[in-house]
Amino acid sequence: MSLRRRRDIWDVVVVGGGIGGLSAAWYTARRGLPTALLETQGLLGGQVATVNTLDDWPATAEVSGVELAASMSEKLSASAVDIRHEAAVEVTHSRDTGLLLVRTEERTLRARRVIAASGASLRPLGVPGAEGFVGKGISQCAHCDGFFFKGQDVAVLGGGDSALQEALVLAPIARTVTIIVRSRLKAKQAYIERAQAPRT
Repeated sequence: MSLRRRRDIWDVVVVGGGIGGLSAAWYTARRGLPTALLETQGLLGGQVATVNTLDDWPATAEVSGVELAASMSEKLSASAVDIRHEAAVEVTHSRDTGLLLVRTEERTLRARRVIAASGASLRPLGVPGAEGFVGKGISQCAHCDGFFFKGQDVAVLGGGDSALQEALVLAPIARTVTIIVRSRLKAKQAYIERAQAPRT
C-alpha cells in the first residue's frame, strides 16, 4: 500500500516546490513529521533550477542551481516526502477537527500545519507579439537555452542581478551580448564588473 493511501492526516503540507519549499519539506521530514509537498510545475526547484552557478554558495566547488534542485529532490524522496504535482486552490480551517484543509482540483489534504512557499515567477517580456517567439528566439533561461544562440548576437533585457547573471552565462557562448536597460544597471557591483571586463 502506498504512502499516499495510508496517510490520512499530514503534520505538514508545503505549498510550493521552489528552493524554499524543498528546504522546508526536507527539514520537517528530518524531524519525523509526515510531510506532503504540492508543486504545479514538473520541475522542482523553481527559479533556482535556471541558475548556472550559485553565487556565495558555502562550498569550495561551484554548484549549479539545477544540481542543487536535483540533490534536494533526491533527499525528499529518500525522506518519504509525498510530492504531488497539483495546485493548492484553497486552504480552509475545519472547526470540527481543528485541522487545515488544503484543497486541490483532485483531492483535499488534511494537515496540522501548512507552509506557504509559493515563491516568485519570471516576469514576461510584456511586448506585443512576444508570446509567439517564446522558444523561437526569446528565452528566460540562458543556462537552459544558451547553446541555441552559439555564435549569434543576443540581447538581454533588464539591469538587475538576474539579467546580469544571464548575460554572463551567454558571454562565452554568443558572439556579442548587449544589455538593454530602462535607466541604469541595478545589479550587484560584482556582476557589473564581470560584465564590463574584457573577454579573454
